[in-house]
Amino acid sequence: MTTAVMSATITRISAPHATSEPPDRRAELAAAAYQLIAERGLPGLSLRALARRVGATTGLVTHYYLDRADLVDAALQLARDRMVDHYVHLTADTPLVDVLASILPIDDGVATSWRVWLSVRSGALADPELADFHRHMYDEWGAELRRRLGPVLAAAPDPPSLPWAVDHMMAIIDGIALRATLDRDSWPAERQRGHLAAALATLTEPTLDPTEEP
Repeated sequence: MTTAVMSATITRISAPHATSEPPDRRAELAAAAYQLIAERGLPGLSLRALARRVGATTGLVTHYYLDRADLVDAALQLARDRMVDHYVHLTADTPLVDVLASILPIDDGVATSWRVWLSVRSGALADPELADFHRHMYDEWGAELRRRLGPVLAAAPDPPSLPWAVDHMMAIIDGIALRATLDRDSWPAERQRGHLAAALATLTEPTLDPTEEP
């Protein structure tokens, strides 16, 4: 599960354009686009706004990125890479609830990535390429979740099917992340983890009432 695999699948998220300049400037522009989307939403990203943010000209921006759509792609790829960094290093011994919690908007870094995801997601309704990127993200995370969840379900009494459990937990994570991104004060880390743990417990301990306080 690598960036190279994702890049090979999604044609628009491609290698840097040919340039004799060092790649640091391109990475700086991608990071600035990512931050602008997180702060202002997708409508807040433009070539001019990005140029102002980094103290450059729009000509310099288009030297590295063809257009605004190219910048959105770069920001999405950066959000994806930062999200993967939070869980890819976790070992097989890491409790599953900790693996799942690693991609919730509990810390500032993941919260920023979720702001980017949610800002761009509305654009995917009318942009097939953005929609395709999101589908591949779900496929990638679903594969990781199947790998992590499979052994847990195998040891549980009367567990649901693995595909159903994966879809269920992905929907739970999406819902928690949406609520926590829109109202972070009301959804602190402990509340996010609590709902996540309760949803996970219903898969492995079907008789547990998730409304009961631990």
